[in-house]
Amino acid sequence: MGDFKAIHDRLALREGYYAKVSGDAGGETYCGITRKNYPGWPGWETIDKVKKERGDSRLAHNERLEDLDSEAYAFYLRMYKKYSFDKIENASLSELVFDQWVNSGNRAVKQFQQCVNTLAEKDGAPAIADDGVFGPNTAKATNRCDAFDLFEEFRACREDFYKRIAEKRENKKFLKGWLRRLQGIRFVESVAS
Repeated sequence: MGDFKAIHDRLALREGYYAKVSGDAGGETYCGITRKNYPGWPGWETIDKVKKERGDSRLAHNERLEDLDSEAYAFYLRMYKKYSFDKIENASLSELVFDQWVNSGNRAVKQFQQCVNTLAEKDGAPAIADDGVFGPNTAKATNRCDAFDLFEEFRACREDFYKRIAEKRENKKFLKGWLRRLQGIRFVESVAS
């Protein structure tokens, strides 16, 4: 499964802590966890309590509430396992796919499956369903691919995705950050443990 703690620590550096950026479709976030998509995350109670105590409607940008570190870690570990990213044998590839899931949601798996199919077609291997579900067939097909080739294919797919959505005026301001985020994930030839 890769060293999830290391994957999470790098993710935390990319995501930061509290954010409520105008124009961000995710809205209010903490460590990349969006209130819009995960309103039941227990950390929101703590954040709301702090805001109420301060008499303010938001925290400072990138403000860290150390009490929430373990909540964020537990959330991401659950999601990493729930969506079977731990089944990807190469840790770098697992991190790249998981990071895209954090950054853009469930469409990440479908995008990744399309990349797996691109490589499978080149190798004469059978295609998998690009249904957005990372199940046993996707895991098996992923681990059959050359990890570096699939990493590069998915990295290129992510870059194209970011450039496409940045064509919308409200997203243009995020493009440099998205590309910097992507370039920060490096391939290491390894097998996840």
